[in-house]
Amino acid sequence: MNFDYELETIILDEENPFFTCQDGILFSKDMKKLVLAPLINNNTKSYTVPNGVETIGRGAFQFSLFEEVKLPDTLKTLCHRCFCNSSLKSIDIPKNVSYIGAQAFYNVKIEEVILPKKITKISGGAFEFTNLKHIKIPKNVKSIESSAFYGTPLESAELNEGLKTIASQAFRDCKNLKTLYVPKSVERIDKYFATPGLIVQGYRGSYAEERYLSAKKTGYVDFKFKAIDPKAPEKTIATGLKGKIKIRYKKVKNAGGFQVKLIFGNRKTVKTYKTKKSLTKEIKGLKAGTYKIKIRAFSLFKGKRVYGKWAKTKTVKVI
Repeated sequence: MNFDYELETIILDEENPFFTCQDGILFSKDMKKLVLAPLINNNTKSYTVPNGVETIGRGAFQFSLFEEVKLPDTLKTLCHRCFCNSSLKSIDIPKNVSYIGAQAFYNVKIEEVILPKKITKISGGAFEFTNLKHIKIPKNVKSIESSAFYGTPLESAELNEGLKTIASQAFRDCKNLKTLYVPKSVERIDKYFATPGLIVQGYRGSYAEERYLSAKKTGYVDFKFKAIDPKAPEKTIATGLKGKIKIRYKKVKNAGGFQVKLIFGNRKTVKTYKTKKSLTKEIKGLKAGTYKIKIRAFSLFKGKRVYGKWAKTKTVKVI
């Protein structure tokens, strides 16, 4: 369908078998799809989509002068470019929406949006050139497609565990976005996905780290990588004494503390020590016998403990 971007009025034959017109807005005959809206209707800047509508059609509000469009809970689909270049100032997307099409909100100056839990991807250019400052990606999203948030003033973005793909230019030219945590679940990060200089935070051994190391070899590094989990303690000493074990371990960079696991037969005891320094500890009141000891460091990331790998197991005898 070719749209007239200066459209002011829609007039329809009442006997049209395919479409119907209500309050100057064009709908499918069954009123389940909003097909097209004029630039502005009845000199008002607000419009409420009728309950029962399930789809906002391709380009339906493109270049519209409505500043507010209230969407019904029955809505399921926002099609390609449905609000592109419109005058919307805010939007509440209903919880039952499972699809947001490419460039749905392209160049719409909304400052915040809560994405519904049912969507499985962020389509290409869906929020390109918006005024979003923060975005939280729902848990069911598997891919963030090309230019999804290109050119936005994002200051933070929360990516979900379960995300698989971050496509080219997804966060490109987001000049206020300084750091981005990339979950372990991510399996692909396309070239040019972000503005060079972005610090990607992630786990050691993750795809994000592998992608960074690979980029360094090619000579084009489009982001920096910073591990959130500490290395395994390299120098640990465990000594068995009478009724106790003495443990010494060396400081680990960026660690906020250590966890010690003591194994005696089928019994396991875990002790946690908060310290950024090298530490000597004694575990007392032990029975005679052979013990296995494992030590790992942890750091704090967004208020939660992130554990590194266990150091090599030590075996000691208590007398």
